[in-house]
Amino acid sequence: MFGKLKYTQISGKMEQLSKLKKLNTFWRIAKYLAFLLLIIGGSLIPYFIAPTSDSEMNRLDMEIDKFEKNTATKLIVINDVVMDDSSNHHIYNLNSLSSVYKFIDYFNAIDETVTVNIIIDTFGGSLMLHHMAINALLNHNGNKKFYVPRKACSGGTLAVLSGNELFMNKNAFLSPIDPQLIPGDSMPLPAKYMMAESYHNGDKIMSKMATDTMFSCKVFLEKLFESVCQNKLVIPCKSKYDIQFQNIIKRHFFDGPYPHDHMFSVNDLKKMGFQINKIPNEILEIFNYIK
Repeated sequence: MFGKLKYTQISGKMEQLSKLKKLNTFWRIAKYLAFLLLIIGGSLIPYFIAPTSDSEMNRLDMEIDKFEKNTATKLIVINDVVMDDSSNHHIYNLNSLSSVYKFIDYFNAIDETVTVNIIIDTFGGSLMLHHMAINALLNHNGNKKFYVPRKACSGGTLAVLSGNELFMNKNAFLSPIDPQLIPGDSMPLPAKYMMAESYHNGDKIMSKMATDTMFSCKVFLEKLFESVCQNKLVIPCKSKYDIQFQNIIKRHFFDGPYPHDHMFSVNDLKKMGFQINKIPNEILEIFNYIK
């Protein structure tokens, strides 16, 4: 009796172990299958996403081409999203060297008297790359219309200042254009403050870099003023980019008391003397394919 009971207990435990082994085997197989599906799924994701992305880009191209045909003008987009490998010839990221080269090539190729519509939505970025792109804008003698649906900050604001017509949504904004420096691994700091602060701390090299950067940007800004004066292409749409308005821009955007991330609203800009128009619906419809 005892032997039979003992055998029954052992048999029961063996059966439990067998079930546990089967369960462990099941979970092991499930893990392998999940891992395999993750790898396969990850490799297949681009095949599911890419057609949608390509479709949207193709639709954007079609809408822009239709707009250009109907208006006999050109239209491009400046934003922070598009990567270097984009095949879309209407969108440019001015923080990418290859994209800036394409931007310059674009203006080299088109008729220099044609009107160019520019939808801009950017936080700005590289000082040198933006100066390179804006130089191409300044050398274009045609009408340049800037549309700001949301924001054009820092270098984006400087690009807007090179145009002659400005269109903004009521909640869009511009920002100061004073250059920023990044000493070591720290956060970007305003060059206009570092000139005095660095010298006070005995860091003459950083003070010299800040001073030179401010001087370089001031020279570029004066070049911008001179260019728009010659072409009479001015945001306020006056007969010239007069000295009074130049000083207003310098005081508020360049060497004034505002931090770099300060937002100048449409009402702020109008008080300064900017003439701002409402963005047409056909431009907003194109922007909806981008954001």
